[in-house]
Amino acid sequence: MNENRIIPHLTKLLKNLIFKDFDLDFKLTHKENELYLHGDYFLTIYLDPEVMCMSGDEYNPDANKFLYDVEENIFDVLPYVGLTDLDVMVSFVYLNEKEFSNKLSGMINGILPTLYNRIDDLPKFNNIKTGQHGERAEFKISFQFDQVPKMGQIQRLYENIHELLPTFDDVYMDFGVI
Repeated sequence: MNENRIIPHLTKLLKNLIFKDFDLDFKLTHKENELYLHGDYFLTIYLDPEVMCMSGDEYNPDANKFLYDVEENIFDVLPYVGLTDLDVMVSFVYLNEKEFSNKLSGMINGILPTLYNRIDDLPKFNNIKTGQHGERAEFKISFQFDQVPKMGQIQRLYENIHELLPTFDDVYMDFGVI
């Protein structure tokens, strides 16, 4: 396919086949990039965390399956415009990331007393960092402690957070242990 027609044609395919059930904004660009040797097309998908994340006030339960399958579904339509999965780099950007991160941090802060009551000798939290996990379609919470918790404490912390905040099932949690 003619290089000038790829972006408009692929945009139409994506709108009609991939994003028909989720009205998401996306941006498809073409740039020559020496760092990414395979392809020069970049697809950025903009997500509303209130709809796409389980902790969102307007969460759509179909979002998990959609996000799980979206890249594979995109790669399935690329041959129609003469491209492969090596030609397109897919990334995700959450809208209102800071506000949603603050919301998640507030939810964790709200259960801290319960966590300390349930987990013996849990080290003191120094900080909780929350934000999008790289360019992935998920959020990440990084817990920072005065000292590294023991593995048993981390396991109980993980279990208790999921019990107290079941909507954190789609949040990546990093407890600072390598």
